Amino acid sequence: MVAKLDAADEATFQAVNRPVPRLHLEDILAGLREFRKKYRSRLALQMMFVEVNKNCAADMARIAEMLSPDEVQINTPLRPCSVKPLPPEEIAAIKSEFKNLKTAGQTTGYNCNEKA
Repeated sequence: MVAKLDAADEATFQAVNRPVPRLHLEDILAGLREFRKKYRSRLALQMMFVEVNKNCAADMARIAEMLSPDEVQINTPLRPCSVKPLPPEEIAAIKSEFKNLKTAGQTTGYNCNEKA
């Protein structure tokens, strides 16, 4: 199971994900917390970093710690889209925020195409 999370606060959630008006980050986080309590199989948490949310990495690492995923996938856009990918040195800085992440007894993985 892969869950997607791109923000640590409501303003960033709205800016990055542009959800329908009635959907809020706290609802997503509450759902993920409840899901994780019941779901005991492998859970990956996919996080897409762009210019708008790159400064949220430490807060997103704290959220990841709370959710206890088995893997955290740190990504930046690689296909053509409306936002530019982050350069490798910024992804490396983001990854460093997750270095002490303790997951549910599993090794945490990082995924990012270093050519970004």
